[in-house]
Amino acid sequence: MAFFKTAGFTESSHTAVITKVGKLMSENKYPSTMSFIADGGKERVYYNISKIDLPSTIFFDDTKEVIDSHICQFLNSTREMELEDRKLKLRFITRGGKKKTNYTPAEWEAVSKSIGFTSVLSLLYRKRIKLNYRDIETYLCQELNPDTVYRDLIRITSSINMVHEAFIIKALGQKWYNLLYKKLCPEVINIITKRKDDILNIIAYSYSVLNFFLYESHL
Repeated sequence: MAFFKTAGFTESSHTAVITKVGKLMSENKYPSTMSFIADGGKERVYYNISKIDLPSTIFFDDTKEVIDSHICQFLNSTREMELEDRKLKLRFITRGGKKKTNYTPAEWEAVSKSIGFTSVLSLLYRKRIKLNYRDIETYLCQELNPDTVYRDLIRITSSINMVHEAFIIKALGQKWYNLLYKKLCPEVINIITKRKDDILNIIAYSYSVLNFFLYESHL
């Protein structure tokens, strides 16, 4: 939210923030390496990423094609859940006035447009742990190492945070950043120190992305 407030964006609910980030990614306003998104109703379309057929859903090696395909699987399953949830909130009725159970392609596209794009932020929100958690099998599946899943989630969120932090620093200035840095608790300082150089590199080389946000927020 610090990033949104600095950029002057007014969205505050989790749904609105996720939709806004997906839209910005579709407009190439984020770094391309994190701007993979999915769109469409029952016909899936992917942007900035491609999918190949895998021997199984849990097949894995460290090639880019296989990793990208797994990301597409995650995006697709997340979007399927979003579509199913959203269609319950939209009232499509038959000529007899009853609620529809079967949807036409055009109606699925209407549901799709009401969601916006599905991005990595959509996936992270889906994978949050809560009391009525329905995706807990990700962490309990015998074929998967939960420690690896946890570490990867931390790496993903840290990377997104670095991009947002880089914008805030560029927008408000290095002097402000240094003053704030000194006021943080030791635990947070240790975390930021480890990635401070990475953040400054983002500022140095990501002119188009950061300057877009500066322009949009009129800073």
